[in-house]
Amino acid sequence: MELKDQEYEVCIESSLENGHLTYGECFINGKTEHEILISCHICHPSLCNDNLSGMALSTFLAKTLRAKSLRYSYRF
Repeated sequence: MELKDQEYEVCIESSLENGHLTYGECFINGKTEHEILISCHICHPSLCNDNLSGMALSTFLAKTLRAKSLRYSYRF
């Protein structure tokens, strides 16, 4: 399908309402009190290239680090 017109008018109906954001945290304890924070963009997890891929990689990294003896603690 191809858009034929050069210009379009779009109406987006939205609202700003009280709500909540549910997210998880994973802490892996190391030998020292020093901590490394691994953070990823979680604004729109349905966007695979820059959102979901970061969460998937962070999950894989946390799973890998849990199996190791670590000097530093890690927070995801």
